[in-house]
Amino acid sequence: MRFEVLVTFPPHHLDGEDFRFGWSLLADALPGRWHVGRNEALPDLVQRVAPIVDARTELCVLVPDPAIIVPAGCLGVLTDALVSNAAPAVVAASPGHFPSDAPPDYLTLHGLERYAQRCLHLSPRPWTGTQPQLVVIQRALLESLFGADGAWQLPAGTLLVPGAPVHPYGDYHRSPRSEVLALLPKKVSRLLDMGGGEGLFAAEAKRLKQCEACVVEANAAAAEIASRHVDRVWQGDLLETIFDGQFDCVTALDVIEHCADTDAVLGKIRGLLAPDGTFIASIPNLGHWSVIADLLAGRWDYLPVGIACRSHLRFFTRRNIEEFWRRAGFRIAAVRPITIAAPSSFAAALEPAAAICSVALDRDSLDAYQFLVAARSR
Repeated sequence: MRFEVLVTFPPHHLDGEDFRFGWSLLADALPGRWHVGRNEALPDLVQRVAPIVDARTELCVLVPDPAIIVPAGCLGVLTDALVSNAAPAVVAASPGHFPSDAPPDYLTLHGLERYAQRCLHLSPRPWTGTQPQLVVIQRALLESLFGADGAWQLPAGTLLVPGAPVHPYGDYHRSPRSEVLALLPKKVSRLLDMGGGEGLFAAEAKRLKQCEACVVEANAAAAEIASRHVDRVWQGDLLETIFDGQFDCVTALDVIEHCADTDAVLGKIRGLLAPDGTFIASIPNLGHWSVIADLLAGRWDYLPVGIACRSHLRFFTRRNIEEFWRRAGFRIAAVRPITIAAPSSFAAALEPAAAICSVALDRDSLDAYQFLVAARSR
């Protein structure tokens, strides 16, 4: 079966190493003749491409934002659902539209594949959403897919397919990270967020603490957006940037693991801290159950985001976080786990196996998806 794949990049979309890798994964998952519109609305792309769609093409695939993870076999499941139900179009399930009778339990690519298998027995159901992440539609209906105002108007009979789940990650640079705010010092006059993305966390810290909020961000597009939200932005690498003075709070949220020279970065951060300043970091935990489960299955699948992010250069558990920070001259004041608990059956099965091998099973580590760490210079 031939496919025409239409993919648009939203105007705000960011580029970078991780996204380019995600793009390659998407291309593998959606084979066919691709038509790509950068900074082009999907209705405009459809209008431009429809006249040149190969007459032999039976189905078209539409992706309004390519920042999605699509498991292997997803396109086949969608196609089978469309054909077997004589549907005009089918929509992949996504977090906003996962069925209530199948709550998601994935955190890795292998986990997403397991979740898809668990949902295969669920029948397709009428699509009632507004913004899909991935659509397969009969070619003849392509040009009637959008109204005059550009709004989606999927044809009557369009089905949501639970057995074809996808995961979007386009908001990676836009998280406000509200769970970190409680670790901020009581009084903050000047804050620097390292790798601050579009500056939403620093802006929220500024609002909460009435402080000067600054960001250093390597991604030029994210840095430009951050400049609209905070007082000062440096675009570039932390180690190469010259800052104007010190900060009484420096944050690095899901950043340290991307650094080639962790010791140099921690040393630079320590030098940026004012006396009695606080350094706050969030660090993914390699000991989380989702990683252990994949390794037991012989899997380690790199992704654009998450613990297995392709650009991670360092991997941490709580113990070596403490070792790295101590060696860099920090005294840890608090470590708080962000937990996504292991399934009770998984932990119960590991405990006797660990005992047989004389391994002390760290249940807290199994449940900790990442650690929030607050530290001060010794």
